[in-house]
Amino acid sequence: MTVTAQNLRTTMKKNEDKAEGRNVATLNSIERDIKGVWYSRKLDLYGNILDEISYEDEIYRGGEKENKWKPRTNDNKPSRSKSTYTPTPEERIASNINQLKKKTWKLTIANIEDMNTFTTVTMGDVDFYSLFSSKRSDKDKNELYLADQLSESELQLLKGKTNLKYKKEKDRRYLNNSEEEKTLRKKIINILIEQASSMIAKIEESFVKDERTFKSVRAHNQAIKRELASRINSLLSGKSPHNIENAYSAFSKFIENLKNLSEAYEGDFKYIAVLEFQENGRPHFHMLSNLKYLEQSKLQNKWGHGIAHISSLNSISRPGLHISKRDNLKAKATKLSNYLCEEISETRKDPRTKNRKILLRSNDLLKQPLEVITPELQRLVDQYVFSNSVEADWESRFEGKGYYSKDFRITRMVMEDSNLYSLVEQLTGQLLYKILEIAEKLNSDIITKDIYYQAKHELFYNDQEYMPATVAA
Repeated sequence: MTVTAQNLRTTMKKNEDKAEGRNVATLNSIERDIKGVWYSRKLDLYGNILDEISYEDEIYRGGEKENKWKPRTNDNKPSRSKSTYTPTPEERIASNINQLKKKTWKLTIANIEDMNTFTTVTMGDVDFYSLFSSKRSDKDKNELYLADQLSESELQLLKGKTNLKYKKEKDRRYLNNSEEEKTLRKKIINILIEQASSMIAKIEESFVKDERTFKSVRAHNQAIKRELASRINSLLSGKSPHNIENAYSAFSKFIENLKNLSEAYEGDFKYIAVLEFQENGRPHFHMLSNLKYLEQSKLQNKWGHGIAHISSLNSISRPGLHISKRDNLKAKATKLSNYLCEEISETRKDPRTKNRKILLRSNDLLKQPLEVITPELQRLVDQYVFSNSVEADWESRFEGKGYYSKDFRITRMVMEDSNLYSLVEQLTGQLLYKILEIAEKLNSDIITKDIYYQAKHELFYNDQEYMPATVAA
């Protein structure tokens, strides 16, 4: 495929409007299309973490996928010929899961510096009948089990009802269309007031925080009843909680609602979210974002399809995820990335996620992991690591599995900041613009090998004597 200056110029313009990380990917694409790349070492850089990956055999980028088990060429390099092997469906799924985990892990760490909160939203019950007649493991729903205090006829009246608030107009979703339903509404609220002491305590805390005052005890109690009904309504979705279409639609609307809270985050709204399933099969989403900490009731209102929970990244205490103020940025990033990746395997195996995205994100706004395979950039990274005395944090050797795999060794280094990430992306951008500059001087719309190497020499070697030809490769 021929690389043209016009295509490169358009790509660079798009990269300017996106978060860092696109220039390196563009450079790798040029190397693949113009000359192909043989390499036995690559550097993965995301945030302040650098992975040095050294392969036992060279990898060819730019031709057909070479098969590890095929005969080698005369110069003892792996064959570039296309393998006739076809992976099984199970192998494809396993590979997809592995790549998805890596992408989620690296994206989380690359963007952790910009994130403020961790949010979980869960699809709720379809109506009050489901909510009040089913025992849940969730703490907030245990205290809402009312089936033993309501008659069967009363429970039947709750089918299809999704709102306890009073409404004069006739609406089949509201529990106030007849005297019988009005009486049942009062009964339910009175039962909940007796049972839901913890919920009432939270409501009273919100009154104090908002400096709300009441003329009498009766007015105070009436306000609690109205707020209690509102909070119970927020546990309902009005939609089938197991329907994956409903879950994606609700989450998309949730993101739009949060974007409208411009005062709740700085700049653009950035997020990384993964879909998971509870043991009962209900979908829920875990989301890492730059959203500032919101009141629970406000977040609940923006979700509106079940339970919503938000935690500051300085303090998280959930089953399998504990973060305290003592944890540094590396510890937070590692814990959060592992937590987000934990259920990806099981989620992908669920037939409801076929041809569906499990990883959801504000793609253009997030920093992308860098895959550095250009020798000149690798040398700059090595110099940075050496001059800053960065030592290996973790090292291990892996045996390649499968037909397209190779044995390799990973050495992980953790730096004090992410300056190296920005430096590599900046230098890559300079190289790409240098390519365009030389192509323009030579009046060539095609990016040739010579133009590419001339740009490298001028930027990295300061060699002005290298004169490119204008013939396309």
